[in-house]
Amino acid sequence: MADFLFLLAKINLAMGVAIAIVTILRRPVRSAFHAPVAYGLWLLVPAAMLASILPPRIVAAAADQAHAQIPLFTAPIFPVQLSGGEAHFDWILLLFVGWVIGVAAMLALMARAQFEFRNAERQGVAGPAVTGFLRPRIVIPAGFTARYSTLEQAAVLAHEQAHLARQDARVNACVALLRCLCWFNPLVHIGTGLLRRDQELACDTAALKHVSRIDYANALVKSQIRTVASPLGCSWPGYEHPLTERVELLKFARPG
Repeated sequence: MADFLFLLAKINLAMGVAIAIVTILRRPVRSAFHAPVAYGLWLLVPAAMLASILPPRIVAAAADQAHAQIPLFTAPIFPVQLSGGEAHFDWILLLFVGWVIGVAAMLALMARAQFEFRNAERQGVAGPAVTGFLRPRIVIPAGFTARYSTLEQAAVLAHEQAHLARQDARVNACVALLRCLCWFNPLVHIGTGLLRRDQELACDTAALKHVSRIDYANALVKSQIRTVASPLGCSWPGYEHPLTERVELLKFARPG
């Protein structure tokens, strides 16, 4: 149990550093190389996670201790054993139970939000969005064809098709699971919002290859009515990607 908590802390430390680096770089990179490259910066986070769980490097000892091996990094031993058989409070168990309770609470919140989205989908008021982990699909609200012109419909569908091509719904599902496991890390929650914002901006850039900017801007303006969003999917309107920022990027030249 102590080893697990130490590993969890090490992973969160690595993720926190990676998220901080991406947060600093995302805007300059987006200005210089466009939104898809800035979105790709988030690959640093899973890379940092994997690097943190690699086994420690073993190096040969000094000449006077030939044939001995010393690990560069060793995990500290959390439990402190008291001499004389004194009773001591098990802080490790308390931390583990607290972590489990937090995970259960986050899973319940995610499940509730997903249930509300599915209920809204059955009523025809959810979307436009992409949802589904095993079978990602586009969700279109009732009255979609009446609300949007033909060209605006093409703009919305081009955006959602970009989500499907990038497997963004599955990415968001994995991120939601990570938020549950690392609920105590505020950087994970902050990074999730920034990742989803960069995700939407990258899909905006991809969609503009197929539709005009004026039709895309009109579709964005019409869609800014708050709807139920899936925590495991990609919603066209939402707080993660404000209208002003998305329309502002329409002025940039198309990336080469």
